Amino acid sequence: MHRILCLLVFPAVVHGQTAQETVERKLEFATGQFQTTDEGDFVVATPYVKSHAGVTGSPFWATDVWCNAEVLYKGEMHQVPELKYDCANDLMVIPRYTEEGVIYLNLIPVFYSEIFIYIKHTGNLRGKVASGSAAKREHFIFYPATKDERSDGTPPGYYHYLIEKPVSLLCKYSSSIVDHNGRKAFEEDEEKFYLQEDGTLSRIRRVGSFLDAFPQWKDKINTFVEENKINTMVLLNSGDNEKLIEFINTLSPQ
Repeated sequence: MHRILCLLVFPAVVHGQTAQETVERKLEFATGQFQTTDEGDFVVATPYVKSHAGVTGSPFWATDVWCNAEVLYKGEMHQVPELKYDCANDLMVIPRYTEEGVIYLNLIPVFYSEIFIYIKHTGNLRGKVASGSAAKREHFIFYPATKDERSDGTPPGYYHYLIEKPVSLLCKYSSSIVDHNGRKAFEEDEEKFYLQEDGTLSRIRRVGSFLDAFPQWKDKINTFVEENKINTMVLLNSGDNEKLIEFINTLSPQ
């Protein structure tokens, strides 16, 4: 019996050690190759080592398909053939193909103030972008946020432009891992909306957010809200935010 137990246990121990050594070797390789602050290379990145094992769903925004993208780095636009946005961890992820295999990297956010993701509307969407036949160029910015902005509900991170005008509408995505009776799954959190004017972001919650931001147009905004039957008591949805932003832009000097 003792002999049988040894035969059963020993391979498991060896296999576990070998797997651990493999993980450590790959991580050491990735760190040595890519954890860099060399600004001469537009890919300034660190290893992406997030594990999704045992979790259903996806942490990625809009699609699980790798998308073509452009990144703005030091005033120049660079092509990135494959990129995904991990909105669960607020990271822009790219693959690098090496002799060791595929290494996944996350672009260091402070170096990439603007990213344009080309979303292909092929049925792989997760409800974030309207369907269509052609690729759509989606604009993201990395916003650092001041201490005061953070305390007011505007965290640093990547924001997606829904409307780009003198007064813009942006959205912040996130998702969390939720446990359903022992089964873990990614679930999208409630979208948060922000208006941008003169480069500054402020959180939009209810109609009152617009009244606070534009007190000079209080009467006009209230009239517009009443005529469009926008509920002043609840959090604004994407459609109502877009209506209000478009209306504000008709009042703003162009």
